[in-house]
Amino acid sequence: MKEIILSFSFVFLAIGIKAQHVHTEKCGTIADQQTIARLEANKKYLANNSLRGGDRYIPIKFHRVGDNAGEQKIKVSEVLTNLCKISNDFEKHGLVPYINNLFNEISNDALYLNAWTSVNGLINNKDDNSVNVFICQNASPANSSADAGTVLGYYQPSGDYLVVRKQEVRDSSGTLTHELGHLFSLQHPFLGWEDHDGNGWTYSTAIHGNPLTVTTIGGSLIELVDRSNCDFTADRICDTPPDYNFRDSDPNDNLVNGCRLTAEIYDYNNELIETQEENHMTYYSNCEKGFFTEGQEEVMKADFDSAARANIRSGYIPNLTEVTEVPNVIFPQQGEEAQFFNSVQFEWEPVANADYYLIEISGNGYNESIITENTNYLFTDLEPNNTYFWIIQGFNETSGCVKSGNMIFSTGDETTDVKELSNIAEIYFSPNPLNQGDIGSLKLVSQKSFDANIKIVDLQGKEVLNLGTQNIAKDETLFNIETSNLISGIYLLQIESEEGIFNQKVIIK
Repeated sequence: MKEIILSFSFVFLAIGIKAQHVHTEKCGTIADQQTIARLEANKKYLANNSLRGGDRYIPIKFHRVGDNAGEQKIKVSEVLTNLCKISNDFEKHGLVPYINNLFNEISNDALYLNAWTSVNGLINNKDDNSVNVFICQNASPANSSADAGTVLGYYQPSGDYLVVRKQEVRDSSGTLTHELGHLFSLQHPFLGWEDHDGNGWTYSTAIHGNPLTVTTIGGSLIELVDRSNCDFTADRICDTPPDYNFRDSDPNDNLVNGCRLTAEIYDYNNELIETQEENHMTYYSNCEKGFFTEGQEEVMKADFDSAARANIRSGYIPNLTEVTEVPNVIFPQQGEEAQFFNSVQFEWEPVANADYYLIEISGNGYNESIITENTNYLFTDLEPNNTYFWIIQGFNETSGCVKSGNMIFSTGDETTDVKELSNIAEIYFSPNPLNQGDIGSLKLVSQKSFDANIKIVDLQGKEVLNLGTQNIAKDETLFNIETSNLISGIYLLQIESEEGIFNQKVIIK
């Protein structure tokens, strides 16, 4: 690329003076020869071929990284919330993200605190058939410095993975959308003005002029408004206008207010620059909406279709139905107390289109996230006489945008020997609640055959139904529970053997 130097005075200025910097939140992705070559290859493909129609499905493996104790990880519910954000950003462009085989759990101090210090740890945990997103406490790459500001995320081309700061995995953050754009070979519209290390160039009217008095930045030509050089400058995409990273410009110029370039800046040809502040690949803050241009969409699709992305093109079509409802909680409902603190059976009604259910519980130092395909889950490690907060959420591979609000329940001080019933793999009673007179179905899945007494008691412990001693066969056993003689209310289904007692709440309407 031919460099154009206007005058000796500018050469001296460029060497001797740096623009004033606003050290703020940044992207840590570096546009190196590999990434530019990939972009150019995608553009060459588009120049000579038509893109195929139809949606493209992006398998994402989210890696929840915590400390050595397995703590401090991003909440699953927050990952699902961010999935909703990136789905909304990409699906309109025919690119559909989905969770590939749930989540990977990593407990490693080094990865959690500074992922770049343990690159082998990232590589070794990659899923070869997914886009890999590591969610860590910090996301500063090796080429970053404290002077460069807070790095929110980055794409590492050599390892082909993303690292995102935990704080950025939320519904209002566009960081993951931005970094996925980099993974699919998009560049910043202000390429060349990034100032990654705090010692590079950011725009300043005192140095660069208004109208612009220079034609190169960092050895590269500066993009012009008339698009005469848009094919080989900045992001190399012609439907994204020039942007000299005005968000991080000289603060003395006062060019930007939130998501808007409020000043009139003119390029070298004295043409007014109108940036795309809400473009996903820019740096503007607090933008309500976001978009990719048609040119950016085509480049991403070409990259997805390229030989380099064959590993994520499995032909698999995920569950595309939308989960729109929060599960109706059976137990524990808001403010309810669990009688047995070491045997709390959470139950809820199924939700349309949900393949999985997420329970998150916290309180008094206890934090637990459980994913199950069932509509119940037994917690056996809660403390007596404690108050807990919990949420419930149904989701599938592509949808998990609704969750319950925080609910409160408490534990009593009674205990049961449910922990000793280790031979029971699954206990399921349905429907629950059920109408008076209906027949309930009790399913037991056991690792071995044993005898147990099955009965129903009221909350005062009075026996109201007794099936007597029954043989529980290995694998699956079914029992019908007649409720015609029971009045409406809350009961406990008890399964008692020599090893202990299991209790499950049953509601009769």
